[in-house]
Amino acid sequence: MKKVLTVIALAFVAMNMSAQNMYVGGGVRFESTSDETLFAIQPEVGYQLNDKFGIGGVIGFGTSGSGNTRYSEFMIKPYVRHQILNIGGNVNLFFDYELAFQNAGVKNAKTNTFLIGVEPGLAYNLNSKLSVVTHLGLVGYQSSKLDVSGSKAVNKFTIKGLTQNVSLSLYYNF
Repeated sequence: MKKVLTVIALAFVAMNMSAQNMYVGGGVRFESTSDETLFAIQPEVGYQLNDKFGIGGVIGFGTSGSGNTRYSEFMIKPYVRHQILNIGGNVNLFFDYELAFQNAGVKNAKTNTFLIGVEPGLAYNLNSKLSVVTHLGLVGYQSSKLDVSGSKAVNKFTIKGLTQNVSLSLYYNF
């Protein structure tokens, strides 16, 4: 884990050397039902290497639950972004090839999850400085394990449709 964080930190330092191709942004999630409330913040930073490829990462923090039961979540997701198609000048279709780690649960019963996957998305450039980005779906392989000794990993291949994994973010482009 320390090696992954070191590599990500070095990537962000390298990106800061030439900020003209950087973007920062992220998203916020909020859900509330009669039984549960969820809140998460997912800041994101990236660097556009050229017209087709970029690198970036998301760090997410969240909490959910009801009453005295609170679940916490931490997520880190570095990715390589590949722009596939430019539609009409302001809209880009892209794929994020990602490697994600998530730690979620209650204090003594957390689950560690690793995911490698592809997330398609659309970016709409409002102007030269602002973009709205959405991710639509996910295809990937996931391994989850309860963080207690003796537990076994649960591995699965996952395909989430367009309505199951939708996110909306706002980016500021340098």
